[in-house]
Amino acid sequence: MPVKSAPQQTISTAHTANPAHSAHGPTLKSAFATLQIGAARSDGTLYLTNTEVLFEPLSKALSLGRCRFSRQAISEVQQCLGKGAGILPLTRDAIRITLNSGEHYEFVLANPDQWINALQAVAG
Repeated sequence: MPVKSAPQQTISTAHTANPAHSAHGPTLKSAFATLQIGAARSDGTLYLTNTEVLFEPLSKALSLGRCRFSRQAISEVQQCLGKGAGILPLTRDAIRITLNSGEHYEFVLANPDQWINALQAVAG
């Protein structure tokens, strides 16, 4: 009996190469990062441009979604703890970006001090 194969998916990489570059000027900084919201997390790439911050998840199906905000919306950037299960401190390699609205986003990434400096320079 013949075995049916799963249909092939076509994956476009046109938007994943550098989504921040084309629409909002050159990328000043980018890095692999994990967005943490409570116990939920999503791996992806964090981009910084002259005008905004963009988080593009690696998985479009199993993620918290794309996160994008203007640099003018940032009220504070500080180092924080990356946590397991949303409660257990695991690493100091994380930053919290607080917006003027009071919303905040936490990203686990390498070189958090460099990101804090870059975000504060862009926001300032």
